[in-house]
Amino acid sequence: EGRLAERFLASLVRATDLQREAMSATAAMFRDSNTDLFCDGESSPSSRPTSAATSFFSTLESLPSDLNSAASTPMSTPRMPFEHRPPTAQASEAGPSQSVLPELIGSLGSFHDDEKGEAAIQLALLIDCSTSEEMVTIGHRLRTLGGIERLVALLEHQDAAIHQSALLIVGNLATDTVDPNAEATKALFKSYGGFPKLLPHLSATNPLTVAYALGAVQNTCMDAEYVGIMQQSGAVQRLQQLMLQGDPNHVAFARNCLINLRQTVVAAAARRQGTPASDARPAQ
Repeated sequence: EGRLAERFLASLVRATDLQREAMSATAAMFRDSNTDLFCDGESSPSSRPTSAATSFFSTLESLPSDLNSAASTPMSTPRMPFEHRPPTAQASEAGPSQSVLPELIGSLGSFHDDEKGEAAIQLALLIDCSTSEEMVTIGHRLRTLGGIERLVALLEHQDAAIHQSALLIVGNLATDTVDPNAEATKALFKSYGGFPKLLPHLSATNPLTVAYALGAVQNTCMDAEYVGIMQQSGAVQRLQQLMLQGDPNHVAFARNCLINLRQTVVAAAARRQGTPASDARPAQ
């Protein structure tokens, strides 16, 4: 038993050392002029802020200690709860039919806000009532018929009902518990510059908007390029604020976002150092 205890303690020390090495390596990576990973995802060193990495790691060090013992797998919102749907939505028992999906996708790009809003709400309802098997087809059609690009545009719409619906849809499409091919959707979402458009909604005055934004950020933020984007925009500090002082309905989402960001940083450093990601995870 004594030897087992010694081995257990040694493994904890090793895990902690690996985490520190990973954090230091990632900080160096952001400062390295030869690296191809920049804080803002751009390809020009001149566009990279010099203090983002240091301030981000300082932020991580200041987080509550229970984040260090969180599970090593990404935290994901399986599906936004039924009661969080846009308040203007009127759900039927069956929900919209998949047969109207091409029409809904087309209407997302309508010149008329009423049509955009109705299409976004109906699409949110369709996703809400669809099974994983059905979502394989729905996700594919959204990606191939221009739905993701239109949803990205709606994230910046001034009408709350419209951008709330878009946030809800993005959050649900970005988890493989809803769509098994969520990674393909997230790649397309990234190509259209969608992620930065989520972040302003974290500071919205409408609690429902914040909830949807948190769900979408939580399910999409596991990308090393997004770390610097969130630090520069103040989103990391906003997540801290929501976790420590925010609405109780937002606390878990904000905490999970921070967990995912931390795991993303550690995993990126582990890959650069050639360390298995499982070894670089925070001590349990």
